[in-house]
Amino acid sequence: MELPPYHKPKWGALLRSILVRTKYILWRALKVIFTVFAFFWLVTYSASGAQDQTLLYRFGRIIEPVTGVFGMTWQTFIAYVSSMVSKEAALGVLSTLYIGTGTIFSSTLQNTGTASNFTTVLAASLTRPQALAFIFAVTFNPPCLMAITSTYQETRSLK
Repeated sequence: MELPPYHKPKWGALLRSILVRTKYILWRALKVIFTVFAFFWLVTYSASGAQDQTLLYRFGRIIEPVTGVFGMTWQTFIAYVSSMVSKEAALGVLSTLYIGTGTIFSSTLQNTGTASNFTTVLAASLTRPQALAFIFAVTFNPPCLMAITSTYQETRSLK
């Protein structure tokens, strides 16, 4: 067997290749996260600004008896479903549903005390068993959609 000739790496070409691939991966990740946020913004929007008038609230109230079987509130179940698309999306969805600032973009992009308010609201809204059920579900759910598609692209197998 013949080995290829060895030579010193060209650092400029190597760094350029790394930057191009990193940019591509980040761009794909941001597209998925933005799509999830945009979808949840659309279903949480109401003209009056009241959270109980939104499509997602109505859907959540309908599925609440089923989510109770899993030990989760409908809000945490919706965040769990969004975490299947992208793990990072779960925090933005929880923030929007519990803080109720009207839009996902305002609740995830504000830096004015939202984090402390969010932790206080979550602590008051969830019991310990509900919080543990959510943590368990998110930790042991299938990997995010991007990880699954990347694995499929590399292996060309659904196994």
